[in-house]
Amino acid sequence: MHWSRCGGWWGLTAGGLVPALFLPPPDRVLARLAELSTSSFMDATIWQHAGASLARVAAALVTALLTALPLGVPIGLNRTARAALDPLIEFYRPVPPLAYLPLTVIWFGIGEASKVLLITDVVIAGILAIALIALVLELALRAIERRFAGWSR
Repeated sequence: MHWSRCGGWWGLTAGGLVPALFLPPPDRVLARLAELSTSSFMDATIWQHAGASLARVAAALVTALLTALPLGVPIGLNRTARAALDPLIEFYRPVPPLAYLPLTVIWFGIGEASKVLLITDVVIAGILAIALIALVLELALRAIERRFAGWSR
């Protein structure tokens, strides 16, 4: 964190401009972090919670890659598939992931599956868009290369 921000944070809390209930002072936050790193909070340390979160993110990333890349290649290679599926993707992509939260919880409960699925929803549209763009650019560059291949001689 930038030192001026830390100084501003300390100044706001030390001067009493912001109540500690809304913005606790930095020394109290660091003391609580040290406490949580050794003792448990809801039956786990902060490092165990961080590990569980990273495992969810990794599982969601793998799921998104295994879903988006096989979908993106046919869409990028086939104009008919792109015409059929691109409007659905462009409809889905800008919807905020929190809009899916109630449906995800209703359909999958509050366990690990719903958490991983919600993170997958966040990641999949971006990966699919990147796969499509990369594939279309690759095909365009190959077409340009074929078109101008004889000019260098």
